[in-house]
Amino acid sequence: MGILIVITVLLSFKMFRQTMEYDDKNRVEFGDLYPVQIDGMYSEEGGPWKPLTRETEFDILSYRDITVRGHFNRDVPKGEKLFLKIELVHAALRVNGQELLNISRDAENGNPFKARGYFWVAVESPGITTEDTVELNFGNFYWNGYKSQFDELLWNMKAGEELALLKDALRQDAGILVIGLVFSGLTLFLLIGALLCTVLRIQGAVKFLWLGLVTLSSVLWFWTLSPALAFAFPWPVSLGVLYVVSIQGIAIFVILFIFSNVSGWRKKAMLICLCSLLAELIKDIVMYQAGIVDIYDSINFSMVIDLGAAVCSLICLFYECYWLKKQEIRCLLRAMLPLAAGGILELVNGYVQFTVEAVCWGIGLVIFTILEGINTLLWVRQKSESEKQILKLENEMTQTRISSMLSQIQPHFLFNALTTIRYLCDYQPEKASVAVDDFSQYLRGNMVSLTQKAPVTFDQELDHLKHYLSLEQMRFENITVIYGLKATGFLLPVLTIQPLVENAIRHGITKREEGGTITLSTREDENHWTIQIKDDGIGFDPEEEKKDGRIHVGIQNVRRRIADMCGGSLQVESTPGVGTTVTIVLPRNP
Repeated sequence: MGILIVITVLLSFKMFRQTMEYDDKNRVEFGDLYPVQIDGMYSEEGGPWKPLTRETEFDILSYRDITVRGHFNRDVPKGEKLFLKIELVHAALRVNGQELLNISRDAENGNPFKARGYFWVAVESPGITTEDTVELNFGNFYWNGYKSQFDELLWNMKAGEELALLKDALRQDAGILVIGLVFSGLTLFLLIGALLCTVLRIQGAVKFLWLGLVTLSSVLWFWTLSPALAFAFPWPVSLGVLYVVSIQGIAIFVILFIFSNVSGWRKKAMLICLCSLLAELIKDIVMYQAGIVDIYDSINFSMVIDLGAAVCSLICLFYECYWLKKQEIRCLLRAMLPLAAGGILELVNGYVQFTVEAVCWGIGLVIFTILEGINTLLWVRQKSESEKQILKLENEMTQTRISSMLSQIQPHFLFNALTTIRYLCDYQPEKASVAVDDFSQYLRGNMVSLTQKAPVTFDQELDHLKHYLSLEQMRFENITVIYGLKATGFLLPVLTIQPLVENAIRHGITKREEGGTITLSTREDENHWTIQIKDDGIGFDPEEEKKDGRIHVGIQNVRRRIADMCGGSLQVESTPGVGTTVTIVLPRNP
């Protein structure tokens, strides 16, 4: 998919470069401003002459040749410039039989465009009076044109100064230019958001990126609708290509945006839509560069593919929203509905002409962008609040973990261990040396546990346990430990086994004068690892423990950490006078 997008961008760049080279050879100079119109008659396709009024409506889809003949409603002095607005039409202007302008089919120099595009053309007046006969011949090159193209040419002629024409064009296009500037700001915000999410490794960068490219394509499309842009960018053919490519760019990036929000077979459906749109755009660009087809001719077929992609998108979003009950998709669905409706109405408008060009699609696009912009801001706010909550929970968990670990370092054990070491120093120095080493390793293991967040290996836990048991067996020689280890290659939370063995010694074995035995065993099966700590101490009644509140803190801490970190469980079984068995079960794939 990335390769297709790169190919499309490279082909588009090459195409724009080709069209700009063509435009450079045919650049139009601008000149003068005041309203000028023709009073007279008109003929369609060489038919009978009819009175011309402002209410006259020409069937732009049927007629390719219309002639208007009459007189200007005011004089245009010699040397002054007469401006005509050309929008994908051919046009010829004659005064008293003298040809002043001829914009005909233009497919020279390998350019397949039938028309010159959108631009103002300036004609120097030879001195035209209201008595002179003026004849304007014009027609549409395309079967998907708009009647506004004829109206702009016939009823929007100007004469006067170029600066005044520029001011007038900017005034007329103020709405479009403002929308373009707003979309530019939104694009900058979204692309910066995508960059920050990437740098900070926050989820959502892709959504920011695709939505930002949607708004960027929208900026280009809105500005190609502005005739005032022709003053700053006098390459009308290139503007025509940019108009088509930007429309398809909007559709492509909207599909990519939806792709990043859906899952399952819906992603595959969006991928198919995306490939169809890219394939159509690449085909049009390649055929345009080869001089085979006018890219503007294919716009209606491309819009049909866009419509199919829109319908498919809505189906996928409806499924995600109402079948899978994904509430976050509901906002995206609400934003997509006006965009899809605008696209459908725009396609219909191309045939029935119930309004001017691009109004339906533009309104749908603006509503989509506003709604998704609001959704994005709400998402950022929610994400920010979530991050704060996560940090708060992490701090609380850290404090809980530290408290839990500190609770394992029993003061009475430290006092007894140090007392034993002091005794050994006086009477058994060699054993004292071993005891000091075990004690230091025991303390080290407990200190490391304060900063250890991830699970550790069973071997590490076993090593820590043996240092603890070595110290206890120096005090209680009647403690026996049996190891039945059939599995060791797994992970578990730090300080899991030692607190349980300590409970067995303190509350079980040392309560019996003859001491007892602790058995540590491990085993594994297809889905679990099992650790069992069994003692033959005095045992206890679990029910009575719950009633008198003598629940051991160490066991509760271990149980919670096993569940949170490994998805495992801890069960305690005990019988008074028989002993206690603690069983830990850890899933292989938590």
